[in-house]
Amino acid sequence: MKDFKKSTVYQIYPKSFNDSNGDGIGDLNGVIEKLDYLSELGIDYIWLTPFFVSPQIDNGYDIEDYYNIDPIFGTIDDFDNLVLECKKRNIEIMLDMVFNHTSTKHKWFKNALNGDQKYKDFYIFKKGINGKEPTNWQSKFGGSAWEYVEKFNEYYLHLFDRTQYVIVKEVQGNEVVKDYLYEKIVNAIKNGDKTLNLEEEGCYILPTLTSDSESMKSTLALLNKYASTKITYNFSGKTKYVDGSVIKDWISVDGNNNVTINESRVKGFVDYMAYIYSTELGKTIVVSGGSNGNNNSWSIDSAAETKALINHIKYGQVLSKHPAYKQNASGSYFSNVGNTFVEVDITKQHIWYYKNGYLVTQGDIVTGNLSVSGCATPTGVYSLNFKQRDTKLIGQDYESPVSYWMPFIGNSIGLHDASWRWQFGGEIYKTNGSHGCVNLPYNVAQTIYDNISLGTKILVHY
Repeated sequence: MKDFKKSTVYQIYPKSFNDSNGDGIGDLNGVIEKLDYLSELGIDYIWLTPFFVSPQIDNGYDIEDYYNIDPIFGTIDDFDNLVLECKKRNIEIMLDMVFNHTSTKHKWFKNALNGDQKYKDFYIFKKGINGKEPTNWQSKFGGSAWEYVEKFNEYYLHLFDRTQYVIVKEVQGNEVVKDYLYEKIVNAIKNGDKTLNLEEEGCYILPTLTSDSESMKSTLALLNKYASTKITYNFSGKTKYVDGSVIKDWISVDGNNNVTINESRVKGFVDYMAYIYSTELGKTIVVSGGSNGNNNSWSIDSAAETKALINHIKYGQVLSKHPAYKQNASGSYFSNVGNTFVEVDITKQHIWYYKNGYLVTQGDIVTGNLSVSGCATPTGVYSLNFKQRDTKLIGQDYESPVSYWMPFIGNSIGLHDASWRWQFGGEIYKTNGSHGCVNLPYNVAQTIYDNISLGTKILVHY
């Protein structure tokens, strides 16, 4: 072990340090990806904040299981690999071990609540004093640091979060009734009084709601019901989590104790999940054909999933699920293709080439001219007939040299580079499109040509 006094320690909060799999959460493999950079900095240690199994209410410091890695960060194999890679770079690892408190979900605490004295002794349980908490200590998360357990007629100490909302006791006497106070001051002067006790004279506006109000208790129960929700989204190898630490930012309570779930914030979460799905197709999500395959005909249905997620929260559900999907009109084009194909979207004026499920290249294009009869690029599912280098495309009123020619309808319609164009995409095709072929930027055409095989399916759709 290196001498701490002479060492440089680099603290890493894995959750936000580096995301290696695109799920929006940093992970252990993300740390490995940055080890060369950290080594260049000349550090001696990396100090990792907790990455063990946790409800993540306190960002991982509320540990549920000290023996296992939280799946959002990776696996024990990932950690073993991290240790190995650190050794290669002469970097040591320091773990942030939180032994002074656990999550309420830890089996030790559950055993304590079941009355097992051995595990009760792991925690601090105290009798109340005169019907109140043992001390006036406050939790670092607000409210009392003591939580009553009716079964034992005792309180347990939680200096940090107790994994629930709490009612903060109302403050008496923060705001005065001005006219009434003025009247009392005048009377005190007239009577020659030297002091005026505002509280005794009832000069303060009293809270309309107190911590003992039934409506307050009802609101607390509803908030904790919402916060108990735990949704694990699984989509195409990706995982996203929704729990109380996320939901709290979507909930508001008005002055009448009405609880509202902010639909736009929930939709923002779902939209981001949909964005990950669409942008990772062929990158970290393997693309395939078929009616249920991952491809551009499918997308996460944000409206439907937002509605579903709000209902999950309202019922305080704990479940794993796939988000709601929807398929557009191009779905039928994918029914008979595998995981290697070219996709041409005329509406988006974009092309993708996937090989063995992964994206090889993509780019903006120009398809057939819609303003000229007979020039629109035909839609359908075709196969690459052949490919040819350095040839000329000859028509009735044109002769165009191309470097890469890949026909899929006879020898007349195909993919090719278009060096005479300086711009692709947009709405060029509507008035200044091709004679029916798919015009590609040079580098896109070259990459497809170098990787595509005869017979590869080519899908053309709107």
